Amino acid sequence: MQRRSVAVTVALLVASACTSGAEEPASPSQADTTPSGGTLRIAVEDFSAAVNFDVDPQRGYTNATFALGRCCLFRTLYSYNGRPTEEGGTELHPDLAAGKPRVSSDGLTWTFRIAPALRYAPPFEDSTITSRDLVRALERTARVGGYAFYYEVIRGFGDYASGEADSIVGLETPDDRTLVVRLEQVTGDLAYLFSLPATSPIPEGAADGHDKDYARFLVASGPYMVEGSEALDPSAPPRQQEPLAGYVPPNITRALAVEEPGMLTLVRNPSWEPRTDRLRPAYADRIEITLGGADADIARQVNTGAADLSFTNHGAPFNQVARYEEDPGLEDRVKRNARDLISAVTMNLAAPPFDDVHVRRAVGLAIDKEAQVALLAGPPHDAFSWSWAEVATHIAPDGLQDRLLGAFDPYPFDPGAARAEMAASAYDRDGDGRCDAAACRGVRALVLDEGVAPKQARAIRGDLAEVGIQLTLDPVSVGDFFGFTDLGGTFAGSINDPRARIPIGISVGWQQDYPEGGGWFQGLFDGAALEVSNTALVGASPAQLEEWGYTVTTVPGVDDRLRVCLERRGGSRTQCWAELDQYLMTEVVPWVPIMIGETAVVVSERVVAYSFDQFSQRPALDRIALAPGSD
Repeated sequence: MQRRSVAVTVALLVASACTSGAEEPASPSQADTTPSGGTLRIAVEDFSAAVNFDVDPQRGYTNATFALGRCCLFRTLYSYNGRPTEEGGTELHPDLAAGKPRVSSDGLTWTFRIAPALRYAPPFEDSTITSRDLVRALERTARVGGYAFYYEVIRGFGDYASGEADSIVGLETPDDRTLVVRLEQVTGDLAYLFSLPATSPIPEGAADGHDKDYARFLVASGPYMVEGSEALDPSAPPRQQEPLAGYVPPNITRALAVEEPGMLTLVRNPSWEPRTDRLRPAYADRIEITLGGADADIARQVNTGAADLSFTNHGAPFNQVARYEEDPGLEDRVKRNARDLISAVTMNLAAPPFDDVHVRRAVGLAIDKEAQVALLAGPPHDAFSWSWAEVATHIAPDGLQDRLLGAFDPYPFDPGAARAEMAASAYDRDGDGRCDAAACRGVRALVLDEGVAPKQARAIRGDLAEVGIQLTLDPVSVGDFFGFTDLGGTFAGSINDPRARIPIGISVGWQQDYPEGGGWFQGLFDGAALEVSNTALVGASPAQLEEWGYTVTTVPGVDDRLRVCLERRGGSRTQCWAELDQYLMTEVVPWVPIMIGETAVVVSERVVAYSFDQFSQRPALDRIALAPGSD
C-alpha cells in the first residue's frame, strides 16, 4: 500500500536530475502506423470507483488520478512514455519543460524552462501555459493537496500552507517561461516531484472558488479534455458556474459502496498539437469511463465488446484470464505486466519477540514464499485478491533499482537456517532453535481479510510454529487493517497505529508514487512516516516509544541513510537506494517481502494496440488503439 490509501527508483547521469539524457524524447525511428480514432470504453469496478477515482489533480492521490493525468488530461514539467519498465516506462522525460533543469552547485536552486506556445483546452484555448500557472498549482496543492508533504522541501511552502505567508517565497517566475525553485534542503528527485499531477498548471481564474470541487470545473492541458469543457464559464461567480457535463461522480456511501454509478467522458482537446507532445500518441478520439455499478458484469462486457477493458488496480478476474489463456484464439487478448507493488509481512521492531533482530531474521528464513505465491492459483478469486505474482527477495522492485539487486536473496526458505537464527536470539533460552519465551506464545497477527490473504496467513502460522512462534490470527477488513473505515478515515487500531502495539501484520502492500527510490523508501521507513505508513516503527525515538506504551526503549532507524540518498543525483543515487535496501534487509529486517504483484488485463477484440503505464500502474489509455470503424 502506498501513501495513497491502499498500498507507496532511478537516475543515471550526475549532471542531470532526469534519466532520459535528452532535451526531449527521441522521435520514433519510423512513422507510427497504429490506427487512430474510435471510442474507447472503460469499466471501473465499485471498489476503485469508490476509493481510487478522483480527477482533481491537486487533491486526487490515487492511481486513477495519476493514470488519467499522465495519459490524457494534464501535462507536467516532466512525465513518462506510458510504457512498462522494460520499454523505458520509468524514465523521466521533459513534457512541458524545454529540457533538463539547471541545478545550482549547492543543489538548493533548480531552474526550469517551459517550452513555448503550449496552450490549454477550452475555454482557455487562447491562454499559453506559463510559469505562473505552475506556481498557482503548487499554491493550490499547499491549500488542499492530498500529498502536499512532498513539496514541503520548497522554501516557504509550509508557511503558505499554514496561512502565515501569502506566497511561497521559494517559487520565482522571472519571466513567463522560467520557474526558479529554491529548496530548504538538498533534494535530488525534484524533477520527479514535478511529474506528479499536483504540479499540473492551472490557468488564471480556472480554479478560483473551487478548492473542494475543481474536478467538476477543471481545465485540461493534455491531449484530452472532459466533454463539455468549452461550456465552462470561469467569469461567472463560482457558485453560479455550471459544472462539466462530461463528469458525473458516482454516488458513494460512507461505507464506500457505490449507490449510483458515475461517468467520465473524455474528448480530444483541440488545442493539443501532437508535434509538441512526443510522449502521448492519443489514439482514441473519445474515452468513455463508467464509474462503478457493474462488478459482476464487467467480464461479460469485455467478452462481448460492450467494454474494452476494466480500469482497476487488480486487472481482470482470475477465471476470465485463465479461460482466455487456455484458448489459442483468445490468449493474445490477455495483457500481463509486472507491477511495482509488493506484499510483505511487517514486524513491529518494538513489540517482543520482534525486538530481536535474530527473531526477525528467523521469520524471514522460515516463511516458504514459493508456497505463498502458489496459493494465488487457488480460490478465492475475487476482484480484490492478488492472483498473479512472483517471489520478492528484497524490499524495492528490481525495475526501480536498475536491477542492481537482481541476484540478492538473503532469506531463501531454509528451516534449518531459521532455527539457527532463533537459537542466536535472547528468546531461545535452551538454544534448540525454537522460541521458548512467553513472548512467542499467542502472538497477535493482524490479517488482511481479503482474497487469499487469510490462507496465506494460516500457512505463515504453520511456518513460524517450526521456530516456536505461535501466532493468533486476527482477520479484519481492509478498512480496519489499513485504518480507513469511511470517507473521513482513521488509523486507530490499524497496522499503521503504533499505539495498537500490533506485533506482526499479514500482509502490507506498497507501491511507488513515482519511479524513484525517494518515492518508495521514504513512506515506509522514514521517521516522519510514523503514525502514517511506517508500520515497523523504524526510527521511532525513545520518547515516542514511551508515549505509545512500549517497554522496549530503542529501535533501529535509517533516517540518516535516507537523507544521504535523497541528496544525491544520478547513478550514485541509484546505488545508494540499492545499498539501503540491502541494509534494511540484513541489519534492520523490518519486513519479510513475500511477493511482487503482476496484473493481467483482458481486452476486447476491438483493441489492436495496448500498453501498460509503469508510472501509474494502470493501462495507458493514450496508447490503446481500436480497430478501424470502432465507434
